[in-house]
Amino acid sequence: AWRRGRVFEGTQVTPNFLGQIDVAVCPITRATLTHASGAGSDASVDRVCNQAGYAAGNLAVMSHRANQAKADLAQAGLSPTAIHAVGQCLWRRTRTPTFS
Repeated sequence: AWRRGRVFEGTQVTPNFLGQIDVAVCPITRATLTHASGAGSDASVDRVCNQAGYAAGNLAVMSHRANQAKADLAQAGLSPTAIHAVGQCLWRRTRTPTFS
C-alpha cells in the first residue's frame, strides 16, 4: 500500500480480518484458491475500487489471475470510471454465494 501511495486502514484491516474474508473458491473464476503456490489460482486481496485505499469495505479475495485481469484493464487505458464499474461488478459477484 505504501509503495503504491494508497491509504491503509490498519485498525480494521488485520490478519484476523483477512482470514474472515478469505474464501475457498474465487468468486470471479470459480476456481479453487491456492495459497503461496506461485500459481494464478493463489488467493489475492483486491481493492474493489482502485481509487480507494486498503480498507475493510473495499477489499475482496479472489484469484491472482482474476486480480491481474482487472489490473490489465487499467493498463490497457480503460478510464477510471470504467474500471470502477468493473470493480463494482466484481464486488457484487463476490457477494453472491458460490455453489460447487
